[in-house]
Amino acid sequence: MIKIALTIIFFVSTVLGGFYIVHPVFENYKRQEQENEVLREELENIIVYVNELKKIEKEIEKNRENFEIIRYAFPEDHDAPNLFLYLQDMLENEKIETLRNLGPFSTRSYRDHSRIKEVSFDLTLIGEYQNIKSFFREIEKLARIINIKRVEIAYDSFDVEKDEDALEINITASTYSY
Repeated sequence: MIKIALTIIFFVSTVLGGFYIVHPVFENYKRQEQENEVLREELENIIVYVNELKKIEKEIEKNRENFEIIRYAFPEDHDAPNLFLYLQDMLENEKIETLRNLGPFSTRSYRDHSRIKEVSFDLTLIGEYQNIKSFFREIEKLARIINIKRVEIAYDSFDVEKDEDALEINITASTYSY
């Protein structure tokens, strides 16, 4: 009987001891398995994200030339003196005799966009109709965005090299930078 009692006590203590020793280890195993599953999902999401970034990088590389055109259309600096020198060269190429009144330019934020700056300026041109028309075509072809906001046309009150067909054009224009 003592053997049976000892066997039962040994059996109960083994089961209870096993339960109190094995059960926490099993619970710890289950918790780590759940954590591993969460980490596995995060890793899969990171892999998907990196693959998407690689696709975007390939698209950017394919369109790099287009981005350069956009960058030229919206330069980082308003760089008004260089713009005016460029316009001066265009006027000389179009044989527009005089860039008479290069008005002041102003820089301000464009509407509610604090990063985009609008540069406004005034020009007074004197030349023949065909040359001025050609100048406007060249402005239209530029990659850099230049908006002509106002144009006033009148006969010039004086002769440019005794040309009777000279027109005086007053322009208000703007360009943008970011």
